[in-house]
Amino acid sequence: MRQWVLDAEDILKGSWAQGPEQSNASEQSAAKKPLTNKEVGLQWDTFLQKLSQEMTQEGMSQMERQCLEEFLRVLHNLRPYLIQCYDVEDFPRTNNEMEGAIR
Repeated sequence: MRQWVLDAEDILKGSWAQGPEQSNASEQSAAKKPLTNKEVGLQWDTFLQKLSQEMTQEGMSQMERQCLEEFLRVLHNLRPYLIQCYDVEDFPRTNNEMEGAIR
């Protein structure tokens, strides 16, 4: 179950858009192109669809199925609010960037 949350986090932070050759943080910030709401939305929708399909597979316990059902319900409801800041230029993407912007 924990992997669902980690996968959701990876999509929202945009790590899927970075190339594997980018190894350190300074290279990543200089070389990566800005994400758009549309790109992140497509990744998010694909992720939710994949999770929905997992729910129908055999081998999942009743508790896991209930947890996944609730997780999907919450993510579907939050989607409009989660995927709206990527088109905003210079928007702080991490907690550290947000704290720096406030100061």
